[in-house]
Amino acid sequence: MEIYRTQGRNEGKKEEFLDRIAEGRLEKFYKDNVLVEQPFIKDPDKTVKALVVETAKAAGAELTVKRFVRYQLGQ
Repeated sequence: MEIYRTQGRNEGKKEEFLDRIAEGRLEKFYKDNVLVEQPFIKDPDKTVKALVVETAKAAGAELTVKRFVRYQLGQ
């Protein structure tokens, strides 16, 4: 949070908005870098976390993500 507040200060943002700016940037960071916060590829309106919860309800059991494989196209 402090890093994003400092960035906002350096960009000339007003002090009263720095907390909200930092929170927004942190949320964006989580969406880009944390698996369960990312949109589900087949239905971008849902997050991976929401899909796990929905699947757990349908299965009638508790589900957790223990591992995943990341594929990258290109170089």
